[in-house]
Amino acid sequence: MKPLRFLPEQLGEALEALILKGYTGFNITIPHKEAVMAFLDEVDPLAEKMGAVNTIVVKNGIKKGYNTDGLGLLTSLRSQDVEPKGLSVLIVGAGGAAKGIAHALSMEGVTKIDVLNRTKDRAFTLSEKIKENYGIQSQAFAYEDKPWENRIGEDNSPEKREVYDLIINTTSVGMLPDTEHTPLEPEKFNKNTIFCDIVYKPHETLFLRRARAMGAKCIYGVEMLIFQALLSEQFWEERPIDLVATKHILFETEGLFK
Repeated sequence: MKPLRFLPEQLGEALEALILKGYTGFNITIPHKEAVMAFLDEVDPLAEKMGAVNTIVVKNGIKKGYNTDGLGLLTSLRSQDVEPKGLSVLIVGAGGAAKGIAHALSMEGVTKIDVLNRTKDRAFTLSEKIKENYGIQSQAFAYEDKPWENRIGEDNSPEKREVYDLIINTTSVGMLPDTEHTPLEPEKFNKNTIFCDIVYKPHETLFLRRARAMGAKCIYGVEMLIFQALLSEQFWEERPIDLVATKHILFETEGLFK
């Protein structure tokens, strides 16, 4: 089934129309993950805390929202042998996906989450929630702040630049058809940083291509796409799914993610 596209002002009406057609579950994506909460009857406490919903279950006429973005991201990290506990993280973007991911990482014991966004006010709001709810370090930056130009010591070599263990792009920059743009220049950061992009079309964004070229570990958006979708399916079908085994089956489907 192809994605259905709606303008923000059509969102409430669109949900009701889909329910009338018999749909009992939906995924919600950019740019509706925050706004859709106003049209729901119930919101899962974790999604409420995150301030964003990407999964809706309709049962007995009740529309309930959940967020599987954060757990999907955690599962994708661990499937690539990356344990979040103790990591220093930079999240690029401050929208619905960023909120889910930031809260999930915070609950797993990361030491710091900085937020970089086009507008600093949204980055500040998310950063303050991280500090208030979890008591971990967090700073907000706009692009013009250029946090990647902070140096450790006087050596300007890449190994001495601002240290983040993990950088996650949660924006749509680099997504088809905007494939020749990148939210950040990976070369400005430490080559031992792990780079993650939640964009999955194209499979390898310019952001990850440049990170891979410098020898950094990369985690691709299709990983989170699959895991968050399988987690959503668990809510819809009310049954457990073997996430990793199912992902491998999907990856073996010829041409599915190319």
